[in-house]
Amino acid sequence: MDKKTFQTGFTVLELLVVIAIIGILASTVLMTHNISQEKLKTSTTQHDINQIYSSIIIAQYIHNDVLKNITGNGCSDCVCRDIDDLSILPDDHQCILNWENVAAKINLPSGMRDGWGSPYLVDENEFESPADPCRLDLLRSAGSDKTIGGGDDISVSIPFYSGQCK
Repeated sequence: MDKKTFQTGFTVLELLVVIAIIGILASTVLMTHNISQEKLKTSTTQHDINQIYSSIIIAQYIHNDVLKNITGNGCSDCVCRDIDDLSILPDDHQCILNWENVAAKINLPSGMRDGWGSPYLVDENEFESPADPCRLDLLRSAGSDKTIGGGDDISVSIPFYSGQCK
């Protein structure tokens, strides 16, 4: 009697196909995860900006003054400009200290950062310049590129407080 031997297992081609399919599925899951993480960071940042905006408006009415007089600074974010990555600044950097000052003056907790780890940015413009007193204050996040003016900033203008500019 002839004994026929049967080999069991997978061929190299079958293994490669399975590995390729697993790789495609893994990359799809990873890409979907990254997209949802980015949406979460954007949503969290927008929520924080709305909270900061409200706190600024409330502080202006409590102090009966424009933002620059409340914070004591005509441009809190000026020292933050031209920095490639705001998320890696040490806590003693003037950009961080200026944001912490703004947060304290408008009654927000310290340590607030946008979804990418950068400080929120405030440019107090109303009555900053006698030549052009009616420029809107600006509140923003540097966005995912962590650089001011990189094209993905999330920003909002603060309405004029003074009757002169309304």
